[in-house]
Parts: sequence; structure tokens; C-alpha cells
Amino acid sequence: MSLCTLCKGITLAGLVTHSGYSHYPTFENLQTSAERCGLCRLLVYALRERNTSSGYPKENSLSSRVVLRAACGPFGDIDQVKEISSLCIFGDNLGLAELSLYTTDDEDDPAARCGAVSGRLPSPAPDSEHSFRVISHWIENCVANHPECASIQDSISPETTQPQPLPTRVLDVGPPDGAQITRLLETKGRPGSYIAMSHSWGGIITLVTEEKSLVERKKGIEPSTLPRSFRDAIHITRKLGIRYLWIDSLCIIQDSAIDWEIEASRMSEVYKNALLTIAATGAENSLAGCFMKRPISSMAPIQLELTLDGGQISQVYLWPSSCKPIDPFRVEVDMGPLSKRAWVLQERILSRRTLHYGKTQILWECQQESLAEDGSRGAHVPVLRSSFTIRKLERTSVSSSDIRKLPSSQTEFSSGDIRKSLGDSWIGVVQLYTRRQLTRGTDKLPALSGLAHEFYKYSGDDYLAGLWRTGLEGHLCWSVEPFHLRYGWTHRPSAYRAPTWSWASLDGEIKFIWPSKDTFPMEIIEADTTVLGQDPFGQVKGGWIKVSGLLYHATSSEETEIPGCERLRILHNQAGKRVGSVVYDIDHTMPGPVACLPYSKSRQGGDYISHVIILRRTGQSSDEYQRIGIGKLHHSVVDESLKEIFTVI
Repeated sequence: MSLCTLCKGITLAGLVTHSGYSHYPTFENLQTSAERCGLCRLLVYALRERNTSSGYPKENSLSSRVVLRAACGPFGDIDQVKEISSLCIFGDNLGLAELSLYTTDDEDDPAARCGAVSGRLPSPAPDSEHSFRVISHWIENCVANHPECASIQDSISPETTQPQPLPTRVLDVGPPDGAQITRLLETKGRPGSYIAMSHSWGGIITLVTEEKSLVERKKGIEPSTLPRSFRDAIHITRKLGIRYLWIDSLCIIQDSAIDWEIEASRMSEVYKNALLTIAATGAENSLAGCFMKRPISSMAPIQLELTLDGGQISQVYLWPSSCKPIDPFRVEVDMGPLSKRAWVLQERILSRRTLHYGKTQILWECQQESLAEDGSRGAHVPVLRSSFTIRKLERTSVSSSDIRKLPSSQTEFSSGDIRKSLGDSWIGVVQLYTRRQLTRGTDKLPALSGLAHEFYKYSGDDYLAGLWRTGLEGHLCWSVEPFHLRYGWTHRPSAYRAPTWSWASLDGEIKFIWPSKDTFPMEIIEADTTVLGQDPFGQVKGGWIKVSGLLYHATSSEETEIPGCERLRILHNQAGKRVGSVVYDIDHTMPGPVACLPYSKSRQGGDYISHVIILRRTGQSSDEYQRIGIGKLHHSVVDESLKEIFTVI
């Protein structure tokens, strides 16, 4: 469909003025032109879609003039516009609509070359040559210009690369032309550049490496036996000119507990040292693939020759903004299927560069910037030199003002304040981690061991079943997320996994409670855990803390705080008077004697409330307890002069 004279006359200079570019004098004229002009038709479609009230357009809208003006983001200043992100359509009684504006990545296109238009038209297929040119540009720019992402193994050029040792095993995908069949390689410390993969098992893996198949995998792997996501990852690796690829299910011997534990403990090095990580972000399982079929919009983009300043002509494309998510990183990455998996959190944090293959486009994430095929940019935040960024923790309680950059060596951590800052960052990670799903409950601690190892390298602190020794008193104050609490989604596994004072003892979303400044004198005198295997950051088989603090003994009753919510119970003193309430960590906790350990107090109304951890004797000794929940006490019942020393397991 051709364009009308007014649409052909659109110029950049006209779009960036306060008054905008005057289009048709009336909406009625625009509707008439839409019968033969593709852009007018798109303008009418956008206005109708944005203004969905019945009877639109109303009679007084038909005579409204139509104006187009450039938009440079939600808070753009038209006087300082440097690039256009979209086109606004408005009029006196028309309401407001928006069209996304794109150009191509063609270096010969003036708008692309000067950056006048920020949007880029995504390729219709994620495995197209155009998509790989975009990816190669992202990598080359990052390697050349991002010191925060740098590592000595980054160079793609074989003659200049100085790579670190490869992981224990990698897939040798052969040359870019695919002339060699993929095979598993025992590297024996061989140096080389490699790519790692992050994917969701989804309960379906058609091919893994086991002890009985190890020799066979070294001889070669028939492509038809591989799940689609793995075949796609091999294709991407070859196209980028990299020889080696690491995929967990093929590079770790899955039925060897010893090999699995050793390799899981090395996860931080695997993802941190990879040139980049391929993430099958939009795939529910390994069968879905990276190259997903992209949805086709009901409205095709309209091509327009836009006259730039200086008279240059650029080919641009207009599309309804409804076809483009406001925040593609949130929609494609944070809300994607892969982000539901617990193991993937540390993979994303540890990776210095990640290619996210989403359902509608490819997205790039490194230590310095986030980019999408359509030209969108993610928010940039300060970088941490330990190979994870606060930006990746932005939806947790971590604050970028708490800790900006990590010191270059552990020796700079003599200050307990900095260790505490790391500990506070860690609980932000834990909060994000506990929202995610694990297929095997025994992976609760191993799935974070790589990240724990990375924290330890900088802090040297003692790691205690998912928590750190410095600031442990405050980090014992956690609770079950209220929504999970109400619907009974939290439980403690029957097999021992962690001491009850650790969040890792439960399955369910955990929220840490930041104690008020008005705290009680609770002190952890000693703390220890016993690991199950060789990984100091992996599974544990025991743990305890010796505490010096106040204890108030009460009784939890069968009376509920909220009708129908079994976990919220009333606390009574020995005389049967109500003195507070308890929120059990899990359902089916029996009423009876409890001990309340105050950790802080706050004013509610005219009275003080003591916030407490709820304990119950184990029955093994009079001073041994286990955690069963959190609660509140009337502050008047707490005698701050009485302290006890006791153990919590």
C-alpha cells in the first residue's frame, strides 16, 4: 500500500518541534486517506486500539486535527532530543496513541549511523545471518570497550588469545562449517575459549552423560540424539567461531555423586570464565530450543522514507507500540520460563556476558549494559568486580548504595562493616533464589554453592548452611512470604537438609526482616555446620548455634489469629493471658510450650512490640531448641535483665 503526500512529507525536523508535524486537518480526513495509505491506516489503528471506549471516535473527534511528534522516552525533553524512540499521535479530542519507530542495522543507513532512531527492526528469525551480525557486534564491542567485563581469555582471535584452563569436560563442536561431529572432550587443563549454556531441564533431557556412556560420548554424539536446545547451542557456538561448549547434563557425569559434587562446586569458575553464556530463556525445557518461532503481528510494519537534518533520507519502520513490550528485559528475561529455575540464578549472576534467546527476540546482558534486538536498553547500575552485578539483583532488597565495588583482594576485608555489607547483599540473593523452583530438594544449597564460593573469595567469612557468620544475628530474622504462608506452600522436607535456623531448611519463598535499630542484646557465641561431602558450600548434615539472649517462655494455643489460617496462633503466658502471637514456619505445628527469643522492638500505636524468633525444646536437653517460627510479644512481658545461653539446631 502506497503512502499519501502528507506521510511522504514527514521530516525529522518537523517531528522534534514542540508543535509537532501537522498531519491531516481532521480525523475524518485521516480515516478517508487510510483506505489507500498504509501509514494513515496504521495511525487510525493505533488511535482506535489506544482509545477503546465504545463509540470511538466520537462526533467531536471527527473534526480534530491530527498531529505527529517525536517521543524520546517517558521523560524526554523535546528541546534536547538526540534520538527518537517512537512517534506520538494526538489531537484536540483524539486522545493519545504511539507508534514504535525502527530502523535497520545497515551501516549505510543515515538514521542508524548517526543514532537518530533508537529502535532496530528485529530479524524475523533468531538464526538469521542478520541476528548473528548483531550478536557478533555486541561481543566485539564488549570485548573491546568494557573493562568491567574483561578477562584474559576474552579475545576471539586465536593468535591473541591467552585463555585460562577449560572446564574438566567440554563439548568440542569442531570447526564453524560443522565438518566434525560434536564429541565430549576431557580437557586435562587445556587452555581455550569456550561458551557455557544455561537452560531449563524441565524434567525432559533426552541425552545425558553417565559413567556407562562416557566413552561413547568421547567418540562422538549423533546430532539427532540431542535435544533441540543443545543442537541450537552448538550451531550458535560454531557461528561465533568458538570451538568449545559447556552444557551441564553432558559435561558432568550425572550418575556419579562424586563427579557431580566436584563439578557443582566449580560452577562459579565455569560461568565466570566463559566468553559468554547462551541462555535458552524462552524455553520451558530442553526440547523447545533457542531458535523459537517468533509471533507474527496482525499489523505489518510500515516503511517510511524519513528526511533527516541535512536532507539525508533514511528507511524507517513504524509499528503499533502494543506489538512491543514496554520493558522487554522484564517480560522476556525476568518473567521468562528460565528465570523460574533456582539453578539458573547463579548462572545468570556469575556470567559476565549472556545471550538470552527469548520468545520474540535476542537480548544481551553484560556487566556494563543490557541491549535487545529491537534497540531497547536495560537500566545500568554500578558494577561489582566479583563478576556479579547489583543490576541483576535489582528486584531484591539489595541497595546499590550499600556496596558499589568490591575490593580487588580479600586482604581489604579487615573491616567487619564491609563483610556485613556482603552479607546483606547475600540475603538479597537468597530472597530472589527462594522464589524459584528446584526439581530436587537436596539441591537447595548446591544450587547456590558457586555463588557462595565467589562471595567467600572476597570475604573469607565462615559459611553456615546458606548464611554468613558476620551479621548472623540479624540474618536469623526471616519469615515465610505471607502468600505462601496463607496457602500452605511452605514445608520442611522429611530428610534433614539444614539446621532449623537456616532458611535452607524450608521449601518456599523467604523474606528477611531487617531488625529496627532498637534491638535486644542477642549474641551468637559459637556457630558451626558439618558438610555432607567435599564441597564446603554444598549439602550439610548438621549444624548448631550457641546463643546468648533473652528468652520468654509462653504457650502457643489452638486459637488462630486469623480464622482458617492454621499457622497464625495466639501466645499465652502461664496464667492464660494473651501476650502475643506466633507465625509457624510450616503447617501442622502442634500447640504447646515455646520459647520467644526477642531480636528487636518497635512502637505500634502507643505500645512497644517485641519481635521474636519462636523456638521449641528438642527434648534432648533443657537448653537445646529448634526454630518453629517468628512472632510478636507485648513488650511489657519481656524482662531485659534475664539472659540465657542455649543451643539452636
